[in-house]
Amino acid sequence: MRLQASIPIIEEIRSITGNAGLSIGVLHKGEVIFRENLGYRDVENKVAPDSDTIFPIASLTKALVAAAFAELVDDGKLTWETKLSDLVPEYKSLTDDIKLPQLVTEANIVDLLAHRLGLTAGNNFWSQKQQIVLADKTETARILGSLQPVAEFRSKMVYSNWGYGLAGEILEDISNQGLGTCLKTKLFEPLNMARTKLGHLDDSNSAKSYMALGDATPFLVPPTAYVEGTARAGAGACKSTVNDLLVLYNSWMGAAAEQQESGNTFSPESPIRRASELWTSHASMTNDTSYGLGWVLTELPGQGGLVGVNGYEADSMPIIAKGTTKQRMVYHQGSVCGALSAVYLLPDTRTAVIVLGNSFDLCDTPDWASQVLLEAILAPTEPNDYIELARKTSANALSHHEPTATQLREEKESGTTPKSLDQYEGRYYNKIGNFFLDISIDGEGLRMAPQGYDAASYSLHHYHNDVFAWDCNRDAESKEALYPQFAIGFHRVRFEADESGNVVQFNWQIDKAIAEGETFFKKAEPKL
Repeated sequence: MRLQASIPIIEEIRSITGNAGLSIGVLHKGEVIFRENLGYRDVENKVAPDSDTIFPIASLTKALVAAAFAELVDDGKLTWETKLSDLVPEYKSLTDDIKLPQLVTEANIVDLLAHRLGLTAGNNFWSQKQQIVLADKTETARILGSLQPVAEFRSKMVYSNWGYGLAGEILEDISNQGLGTCLKTKLFEPLNMARTKLGHLDDSNSAKSYMALGDATPFLVPPTAYVEGTARAGAGACKSTVNDLLVLYNSWMGAAAEQQESGNTFSPESPIRRASELWTSHASMTNDTSYGLGWVLTELPGQGGLVGVNGYEADSMPIIAKGTTKQRMVYHQGSVCGALSAVYLLPDTRTAVIVLGNSFDLCDTPDWASQVLLEAILAPTEPNDYIELARKTSANALSHHEPTATQLREEKESGTTPKSLDQYEGRYYNKIGNFFLDISIDGEGLRMAPQGYDAASYSLHHYHNDVFAWDCNRDAESKEALYPQFAIGFHRVRFEADESGNVVQFNWQIDKAIAEGETFFKKAEPKL
């Protein structure tokens, strides 16, 4: 069987990428035809996963949130065009804190669910080290509003976890339920998905979380920061199993086919409503690919993986299933520190490939594994060399930090001295006052603690003049469950003084897409 014959290829990919474990499930023509579990859910104790092992599925959560909105639309509780200003008090009127005026004037539900706002990601306002959530859930709308536009409104898909975080909170307000309860009621219970949830990974058959180091070994880190009840749960808090997801996606494709045939917006045997609308193009990605509502939409032969880690590291994504008959493909990836996931659906043949992993690898192992399995099913005339692709993308991932480290060394000015360290101490806030960094003396340097969390802090050494820095090393970042950060501005903090010589602010590139960085203003001493 071609699927089973693919496993040695996937095992070789795992050895290249530092993957801890994988759980795999395949549907074809609406029937489960393959399950496989590789590696370990618990590396230290050599415990293998099974098809009921719970993994974080990260951004696969987004389709679930979109499906919950489809039910609300079907029930007449809102429309896809309902304006955010009618749902979010912070967007009732335009203020200086809102960088995108359209949030107040015209942005709607689809703009959130299709990533059409055009705002920078701002992920480091949510979490940085040690899987600690830094932002308070009540600040989601203000943080989203404060993010800088990097593309024209509605011009293309610009991925936004903050947008889905806000969408999840809107769901909670309308349903008068927590997001976990809302999705359980609307989706999980009707499908008997008993092992799917948005809470903590506290089940005895849950996968531990790992980060792959440069030598392709997994390093244990705390479990994902995405948990219901905290900021951005709607973007990635779901945890599930291959067995539960096989049920979900089979039902989803069945509902889509039935609704297309009947012209109805619902199906008697599935909780998925308005499936065609979820799979309608709303935002351009490439010439051949677009984003729907929680899903990437394209055709085979064509590229996949465009919302996964591989899309950043590959010179270009391969064409999947070259030489095969044209057909629809709907997919998504998920990535968090400590887990990667992928699902590919071929609705025309009711085929699904699901791969869940419990490590953030040197490249996106579940994505490459999914593509290997797709080609095993479709038998293209020119199959891709996914082992070589894994080698190249892993090497690319490992190539980013050293140039930044070299630049840090080369740009350092010798012979300068800092001010007295106590002059830098204090609490520094962003412009809108809902995110701060505590600066304190740490030996001969400084310590910077986001939102006061010492466990998530950075140890800064004097760089030159009023600039402090810390080393750029991928393995060191991975061991602290920090998403790889190689922008040079992230590794340097530049303090600035007023005319009297008093330190009053500093600049830090907290968002890699904003090259000029962000200014944080000194307002108070850190709390002891």
